[in-house]
Amino acid sequence: MVILEYAKQNICINSDFTDYYDSLSDAKSVVVYNRFRDKEDRGKLLNLLKTKGVKTIELKSVKEYAGQKGMLVVYTRPELHNSQGKMVIDINEAYSLYPNNLASKFSEEADGTTLKFLQIGQTRFKIIYKTTEPYSLKVGDIQSIERLNDNESSINIPIFSIDYINVGGSMVAIDFNRVQNLSLLGIQEYINSIDIIKYINKHVTTRGK
Repeated sequence: MVILEYAKQNICINSDFTDYYDSLSDAKSVVVYNRFRDKEDRGKLLNLLKTKGVKTIELKSVKEYAGQKGMLVVYTRPELHNSQGKMVIDINEAYSLYPNNLASKFSEEADGTTLKFLQIGQTRFKIIYKTTEPYSLKVGDIQSIERLNDNESSINIPIFSIDYINVGGSMVAIDFNRVQNLSLLGIQEYINSIDIIKYINKHVTTRGK
């Protein structure tokens, strides 16, 4: 009862999906966190990261790769996250089927490894995924979750994540998720619902989002 009463004094979550801390939301609270799944396409989201000084994957239309060799990651639905809405396909085939779609070169150096940077208020995590399937865009299995030192982000969003892969020896961002579902990551084993509510409340009341 103490937990619920604490939460009821602090936050109302308006959302189009559920997460593990939602039971502590109170519709009567004057502090509101609007948490709706992102509809922006990947190009616009990565451009937002560029304005924050983050190095991102190069995106071009498929037809701009004409005459080159290799594999492309073609975005058929660039507004989707979590490995959805994209495919790995040979450049020539991509040019025949999706000439106007956004695409990036498939990185062999990534070797199936994805690094997800997760921010919850000032709390930060580094999550490593690995897949052994060749030319797969699935993030695979979680190899490790590491809590980093707390730090304020220049990105004014209560909860977000950025996915990185190795390209040419540098880690570059391939996805920016402004509305990260924490339950999908298993973060509930590392941070409890009360703390999530506290971090969201502090962010919303001090930074206005």
